[in-house]
Amino acid sequence: LVPFFGKASAAVGAGGEGSGQSDPARPRHLVVEVLLLSTLNDPAHLRGFLTAESTSGEGRALLRGLIRVLQHEEDQGVQSQALEILKSMMDPTALEHRERDTCLDVFYDRGALDELVEPLREPMHCADGSRSLAPACCFGRQLVCELLAFAVTHHGFRAKAYILRHGIVQQAMRLMAASQRFLQLAPVRLLRSIVGTKDDGYHRYVAKNGFFAPLLRSFQQCL
Repeated sequence: LVPFFGKASAAVGAGGEGSGQSDPARPRHLVVEVLLLSTLNDPAHLRGFLTAESTSGEGRALLRGLIRVLQHEEDQGVQSQALEILKSMMDPTALEHRERDTCLDVFYDRGALDELVEPLREPMHCADGSRSLAPACCFGRQLVCELLAFAVTHHGFRAKAYILRHGIVQQAMRLMAASQRFLQLAPVRLLRSIVGTKDDGYHRYVAKNGFFAPLLRSFQQCL
């Protein structure tokens, strides 16, 4: 299954445009469907493959491909399927302590989460400033925020340390300036999950950086 996330997936990630991508995209869509069905049946098998260090890099390549699909795939249904797969991979609730650490290490220590949040660091328009991002790229940013909110809720101090160290919320709050309403709501969901932890460290971080100011401005504009 890994080769289906190779050149075609890279092309989607680089261009984000639809013409000429339908033929190579179809088998990749089917692969995502198969992976989702496998995950719904038992996520342990796919999680073991993605997090193993002895798969000659194939597990890492597949994980990278799933992240690209979530960020840039033109079919929003397939993007949502990739979200469910990644969410299952990041869910530590049914894991023993050692398995939990091995799984989270892939995301927090071996760069998978850095790749996931990369779109939040990019401009909200094309490099030449000529037009706004494609709808798939905007939807991908929304899904990234959803996964981050999931991590905040389920990963405890690992997510907290990552978010505070890398200024993830500052990057996500840039989406409040987007013209699309659904994209403005994405960082709100992330902020809600942070406030919901009732963690003093998170609360100091939110207060220090004034994250409620753009939120309240947006609320006033909606009145």
